[in-house]
Amino acid sequence: MCYNITEYREFQCAHITAFRQQLVDCNFRECRFSGMHEAQPHNCPSTCKQVMLPDQSIITNAHGLQCPLCTCRIDGSWASSMNGH
Repeated sequence: MCYNITEYREFQCAHITAFRQQLVDCNFRECRFSGMHEAQPHNCPSTCKQVMLPDQSIITNAHGLQCPLCTCRIDGSWASSMNGH
């Protein structure tokens, strides 16, 4: 069955952010989410898989930098922007 995979970016501060999600196609004709799903009229609810596998996640990028939120906290720009300056 098909599933979604989410790619994450990990920062030096240990925060992670999702930056891409894509469908992993199982290529089964009996899976309604697949690009190979039966195109001809058929009783899909009774013959085809109607649920995807659980989402998977993977960290594919590791940065030696702080995340944007932590960077703002460190350099003070968060405080400046909160005061409208």
